[in-house]
Amino acid sequence: MKSLILKLGVVLFALSIIVSPITAAAKEEPTVSVSKVTAVAEDEIIINIDISNNPGIQAMSFTVSYDPAAVTYVKTTRGGLSDYMFANHSEDGYVSFVNCESTNISYNGTIFSITFTVNQDVAPGEYAFKIQNINPQKNGDSLKGCFANKEHTPINPIIKNGSVTIGETCANSGHKFSSWQETLKPSCEEKGAKTRSCTREYCGHTELEEIAAVGHDFADEWTIDKTATAESQGIMSRHCKSCSATKDETYFDLEISEENNFENVQDQIVPPESWDVLEEIIEEEKREEAAKEEEQKASSDNKSSDSDFFSTRNIIIICICATALALISAIIIFSIIKKGKKK
Repeated sequence: MKSLILKLGVVLFALSIIVSPITAAAKEEPTVSVSKVTAVAEDEIIINIDISNNPGIQAMSFTVSYDPAAVTYVKTTRGGLSDYMFANHSEDGYVSFVNCESTNISYNGTIFSITFTVNQDVAPGEYAFKIQNINPQKNGDSLKGCFANKEHTPINPIIKNGSVTIGETCANSGHKFSSWQETLKPSCEEKGAKTRSCTREYCGHTELEEIAAVGHDFADEWTIDKTATAESQGIMSRHCKSCSATKDETYFDLEISEENNFENVQDQIVPPESWDVLEEIIEEEKREEAAKEEEQKASSDNKSSDSDFFSTRNIIIICICATALALISAIIIFSIIKKGKKK
């Protein structure tokens, strides 16, 4: 048993010796990483390019690409190195960086930072910041020879690219409205109003819309508005269910209520069995009104014809008088001239 335990201990010790260098090597692998940030339109963002597990690098040269449609370059800020060369290529969308130290530098931290402004009209989404070759148009993502120590030994760091995630705003996605809220209730004849507001922070945009008037909802039955007496007619009408409006105002005699067995009482509802009679009364009143209008129209047409006739006759008389006056004037002038010649 002791022999078995001893053998297991030897195996575990051997494995620890083998695994430890591998783990150490993985931990010491150099890494260059780019920030990942979130923003909205018109924000200013800072993208850091960091190095960690630096084994000692003397020279590095690479570019950081970006999307000019999403962000606009503002400036580049140095980090913890001593030698820097920068150039921004806005049209092509990348910043180039060249560094050459006097010896190997094992600095870990921010190599440099780039400040951008998020464009106002950019669509929401994720936009990449990628480390690429110093000549990205030719060599793309290949970083062969871009990192080296003073012994000219190439160093191939792990690259972790970054991005900016641009959220929705009113500028790039339109307003995000709440549900409509009724602020003024519409009535039968008056319009109402409703509003809704954008729920995005710092927007405050509000929309107002009219609500159409609902229109009258008149009852089928008649209501007595004024009772009939022996001296005067009563009045009944159909009442709106929502307001005080009425229609089909109808006059009735005392005998109508007696003949049709409905109570001649203020605000009394006329029973349905009397409605047919009331409909006939309304139709009769409409016919009488139409006949009056026709009579008035005919009378007006006749007056107009007479007026036209007299107007024409007056013109003729004026023309005759004017002609006669002209002839008389001509005769007088002719007589004067003739007398003058005799003298």
